[in-house]
Amino acid sequence: MKRSDFKQLPNFTYYEILLHYFNKGFSRQQAEREIARIPLNWFKKLQKVRTQINKKIRLNCLTEGSHKPRSWHFKAKAGDWHVVGPHNKNKVLQACIDAGFKGIGFYPFWNKPGFHTDTRPGGIKLWKREKNGKYKGLI
Repeated sequence: MKRSDFKQLPNFTYYEILLHYFNKGFSRQQAEREIARIPLNWFKKLQKVRTQINKKIRLNCLTEGSHKPRSWHFKAKAGDWHVVGPHNKNKVLQACIDAGFKGIGFYPFWNKPGFHTDTRPGGIKLWKREKNGKYKGLI
């Protein structure tokens, strides 16, 4: 994504995403390189979710983090995030489907319970991570 692409995203700012990476210890150059890898389409989908649920969303993880080597995160096609304030998880999950995400995970046992969304090809995969660390399909 280019910095100018953020003009198409009224619910996100370039500086918000830069700050996300700064908080993870990235230099400005590293952060800009990572932001450039993320497709505008992923943020447009997340913006649709944010608009539909009418709540602020905070990013937890984009292209960085501890994931399996073939993770969609490292392909710059996934993100983990949480909703700020009270919300209905089923409405959020539905908003993710409506926005066009294909991989959607609910993680109720994170420090701040949240969601994984990605733009993998194929049909929708929806899951929940249980307290014991196992994954349970929701469809």
